[in-house]
Amino acid sequence: MTEAEVQSRWSPWVDQEPPPFGSHVKDQVPAEVQLAALQVTYDSHRKSTMALWRQLSDIMGIPVMQESLIELIWSVRMTIERLNNRIEMLENAATQSGKPAPDA
Repeated sequence: MTEAEVQSRWSPWVDQEPPPFGSHVKDQVPAEVQLAALQVTYDSHRKSTMALWRQLSDIMGIPVMQESLIELIWSVRMTIERLNNRIEMLENAATQSGKPAPDA
């Protein structure tokens, strides 16, 4: 046998069926397994999202679970609005006093 014949006859799936591939693979996976995989993915996303909310609570100086997520968003929005108003007021004061406003 030549090397080419050996390579042409060799297969990792000798006497076995090759693994399924393509869009029909999902149909062969039981619904319970698909549901378990989705649950794991959901739990992972939820865990990372809650970690981000906890970090935001820490940044805002609000103890975790003291406020709802809606209240936390409102608090961040109001802080940003307050800071923007303060920046605008300082820029107006600087231009009225004749000094050029500092570049951001």
